[in-house]
Amino acid sequence: MDKKSGMIVFVHQYKGYGYILPDGCSYKSDYVFFHANGLSDSEFKDIREGTSCRFTEITTEKGKRGIGVEVGDYGKDYWG
Repeated sequence: MDKKSGMIVFVHQYKGYGYILPDGCSYKSDYVFFHANGLSDSEFKDIREGTSCRFTEITTEKGKRGIGVEVGDYGKDYWG
């Protein structure tokens, strides 16, 4: 599976989940859900809204989900 790039648009630190807006998308309906247990190479507590990321998108019965989420500088400065 190919990694996609995007931006963290929402993080709920207490409940351990958030949403990613994939690059090239602009609608709330395009958001991809991710859970803290879907992260790799980072700790959930360090994730902030506006952070660029890479992830693998899968489809579940509940919708799109991001797994293998990697946060870092992937060529985009979303809030800069």
